[in-house]
Amino acid sequence: MDEASSIKFEAAPKNSALKATDFATQHTLQFIESVTEGRPNLRFLEVGGGKGHLAKALVDKGHQVLPIDVSEEAVACARSLGLSAKQTDIFGVNDFAFDGILFVQSLHHINPLGQSLAQAARLLGKGGFVLVDDFSFNKIDERTAVWFQGVQNLLAAGGIDTFHRIDIGKAFNHYSEHGIHTGEELVRALRSAFRNVDVSEGGAYLYRYFVTKMESRPGSGDFIKAIFEWEEFQIEKRFIQGIGLRVVGFK
Repeated sequence: MDEASSIKFEAAPKNSALKATDFATQHTLQFIESVTEGRPNLRFLEVGGGKGHLAKALVDKGHQVLPIDVSEEAVACARSLGLSAKQTDIFGVNDFAFDGILFVQSLHHINPLGQSLAQAARLLGKGGFVLVDDFSFNKIDERTAVWFQGVQNLLAAGGIDTFHRIDIGKAFNHYSEHGIHTGEELVRALRSAFRNVDVSEGGAYLYRYFVTKMESRPGSGDFIKAIFEWEEFQIEKRFIQGIGLRVVGFK
């Protein structure tokens, strides 16, 4: 019997109350907590905070969070959650001495990159840290793109709206034309602005593309959890590339 035929899968436990956004938020929250090590009442600045899901989770845990975003719609959604969100970029922040500055799925398209990270360093208090949860688009190879397309096809067959086929030959040009930074560019800029930079690469990330497509569907958390675990398995077996990028840098 070959290795593939001997693989056994266990059904993931269901939690139908969990939403897709909740699962993705918890995944990042675990990363943050691994850095903060249970320290209470920290002051966070979240740059590119989106609709405020992560900020709300941190506030619920007793932290203070200022989420900022350049999108009026995103800020309105965050404020509807009771957050004091601000429509601005990082250069419009006047508060200082944050314990942590968070860039979650945002740093790859922030420009100017070096100056923005230098501003983040200025806004941090002594011993503060910057935390990045992002991706390296340049790690996507043909097998990874085919896997991603296959997941889309399965969801489309179930009536779930999906994206479009990834053309590897054009993908890099698309990202470059839209000013998306590679993983190497992000790490290099972070190392220029912060000391003791810790980099972790190769984790699951593609599952996040399905979160907004599924968040309004019942049991969407179970769907996202299954996709996440399947992506992790594929990465572990080296069938596909893990494009997740996580970085922590201390002032």
